[in-house]
Amino acid sequence: EDLAVAVTGGLKLELRAVPLVPPGDTRFVRVLWHPLSDAHLGVLLSNGTWQLLNLSHRAAVADPEVLLNVTFGGSECEPGESVVDFAFGSPWLQGGGGPTCSEAAWLALVVIFLSTHGQLSIFGPVLPSIAVFPKAVLGALRSGGEGPNREAVAGSCGLAAAEWLRKTLLCSANRQDVTLPGAAPGAYVSVRHNLHMHGDAKAYHQQWRPLEQVPKEEYAECEESAKPPRHHRSGYCSVQLVAHSPVAVVARAMDSGLVEVLILSGPLGPGFDDRRAVPGARASSRPGEPLTCAVFEEVDLVLRQTRAPCVRLAPMPLQEDCEGGPWLLARSRAVVAAIELVWVGVLLRGLDAPLSGRLPSSVITTLVEVRAADGPCEIAGWQLLAKGLAPALPLAQPGASPAACAGLWLRIRAGGSAAAA
Repeated sequence: EDLAVAVTGGLKLELRAVPLVPPGDTRFVRVLWHPLSDAHLGVLLSNGTWQLLNLSHRAAVADPEVLLNVTFGGSECEPGESVVDFAFGSPWLQGGGGPTCSEAAWLALVVIFLSTHGQLSIFGPVLPSIAVFPKAVLGALRSGGEGPNREAVAGSCGLAAAEWLRKTLLCSANRQDVTLPGAAPGAYVSVRHNLHMHGDAKAYHQQWRPLEQVPKEEYAECEESAKPPRHHRSGYCSVQLVAHSPVAVVARAMDSGLVEVLILSGPLGPGFDDRRAVPGARASSRPGEPLTCAVFEEVDLVLRQTRAPCVRLAPMPLQEDCEGGPWLLARSRAVVAAIELVWVGVLLRGLDAPLSGRLPSSVITTLVEVRAADGPCEIAGWQLLAKGLAPALPLAQPGASPAACAGLWLRIRAGGSAAAA
């Protein structure tokens, strides 16, 4: 908790280190900032539990605001299987439906998990106790959930979800206008609520805990045998939600460099674990048929062998009106590649015009590659930045065009020395 002062362009910033310690003999698997709050962290532990921590309340793993047990539909993971990664939804990116789409709010509240065997697990809604939304998103929800449309919305997302909305996002007493840097005044609003473990804990545990939704994967004949042998011996390591409109698309990666793009049978809607009827009973409040998924496309990064191979997926921000499809960043220890899912863009445009012919394949562009001539080294990190604004080097924001972005990557050479490029 030591205080430090960083001076950047004459601006003084107070920084504080917040130590987090995993409980017992567990270890941290993945830690991410929540995209809707600058005070909340998502923490995945090796025992299969996931926590949403509110650092402004208490920076302790023992006191989470939300606690999820990721079991992929069983009481626990299968022998040899473990939770390896998670990702938040990125609703304001291309393929998220846009801020005027009422589904964008649900996508913002999704947490998706991946096991080493490739299974997916989805929880939602997961809403920080204080979160920031574009006002247009909440306006789209309100216009569809009030007046004569109220019953229709309740029928599409469930009565429980409609009630949850009225207690959280659509409650006017919970909302306050906020101004964000670079945004028009009145464009964003903060939302506070108490349906969590630090608020109305009793109601949260009995009625409002997110339900685990596990899509059942459908396999094509001889799908496994068609993969190169190096992929058969590899496990899964990274997951990313790529698009939600007009179809839900999820990407998952293997250590060997194979990226599989899956299509889900339905939207990633809300679901609650309702325990009020019978003590100990679990009743799903998610309407509709259970989700299924299937691999639609495979992208092979053709990686060379490295020490402890691993691939990390991340979304790439683009303008909403950018032609083409959503972009996905894939980083290994030797390569950073951008994958454009062209066929998703064709589906997006197909909403206004009839589709004709075969959907195009994805396009891969290598951004950075470590070659043998570079000596023994590896890529340790990658971050998109906004061009032309050095020395501040701000992170690229959603809505930025590819021409406005630059990449900063960290290279570690043999012996432990590091260099940024």
